Amino acid sequence: MAKTPTQQIGELRTDFAILRERVETLSRDQHELNSERKTHGNELKELQRQVALLTQRFDDHLKQVEKWDQRRWMLYGLLIGAILSFAANLVVALVRK
Repeated sequence: MAKTPTQQIGELRTDFAILRERVETLSRDQHELNSERKTHGNELKELQRQVALLTQRFDDHLKQVEKWDQRRWMLYGLLIGAILSFAANLVVALVRK
């Protein structure tokens, strides 16, 4: 059975109202997603800043460990030199007697 133009217009209005509601819902969802994206973007920037800070601290720590390692080897060299000097002095003292 064919629908009258009045019925067709009524159906079009109903369809149009449904579509308008969907567009409004999508628009609200888009605004929410944009605000969440901005929030996540700020959180991401904060995490990147923290990673950069931790990387800098780790690099500083490595430099300090290398410096202490160099000092330790210098101390070992001095101790070995002192021990060898003491041993040489003992040998000289024993040879003179």
